[in-house]
Amino acid sequence: MAFRIGIGLIFFCLISFSLMGKASERKPVSDQNPLIVILTDGLPFASLKKSQGIFVEMFAEIQNELDIPIQVVTLPWKRGLKQLAQAKHPTVLINLVRTVKREKHYDWLSPLIVSYSQFASLGPEKLTPDLAKKKQRALVKKGTIYEAYLRQEGYENIMALNASVCQLSAMVEYGRGDFVFSGHGLLTSCLEEAKLDRLVLSDKVHAITTYMVSKWSLTSDQRTKLTNAVQAYVKTDAFKNLLIKYNYSSKNKADEQ
Repeated sequence: MAFRIGIGLIFFCLISFSLMGKASERKPVSDQNPLIVILTDGLPFASLKKSQGIFVEMFAEIQNELDIPIQVVTLPWKRGLKQLAQAKHPTVLINLVRTVKREKHYDWLSPLIVSYSQFASLGPEKLTPDLAKKKQRALVKKGTIYEAYLRQEGYENIMALNASVCQLSAMVEYGRGDFVFSGHGLLTSCLEEAKLDRLVLSDKVHAITTYMVSKWSLTSDQRTKLTNAVQAYVKTDAFKNLLIKYNYSSKNKADEQ
């Protein structure tokens, strides 16, 4: 009887050590999941349905060089921020503007684009900041850095609305606003997609730098590899050509930035 018990204990110990060895070989759970990249849904940034967009093409190139799995998803802006905040797996968000209010809430991984804001108004003349301050109906998307900028610079009669930039642009086209203020990429895309031919864009108003961010969900290896790959790619001619392709900048404007 004692002999059988002894054999049983030895067998149990062998199985336990075997399982412990296999467990020690397993990677952390976070390393077994793909790194999720959240892109803002809509051109010029991303349209997975059309396989188009600055960041869709950029990450297609980057993914070929990385040895970590990546899953690209596109979401409306607010849903993208919510998913990033609730992420249970390694997740990054593309194209967030850095502000004092946001500073401590994100891990700022890499700058992406130096863009700029503009006015869109009825032509044929371009609107200047001095003339814009005299207008009665300044349209801007509510809760954005563009609204904050107008208030900071002393603009009056601001109509901050819960509407898309394309909807605001259409309002100006049909006489329900004097101008809309937003980023170059969004305005250019809206004017082209909605065929708002009577609107003209102003010269650059102020510069904006956008970033790739996370909520500290990446492993050290993922963070290093992805950040290095993105920082290297945004310095290439291929990336500059993407900005030109999607009308996010001209060659001269890219050089100025």
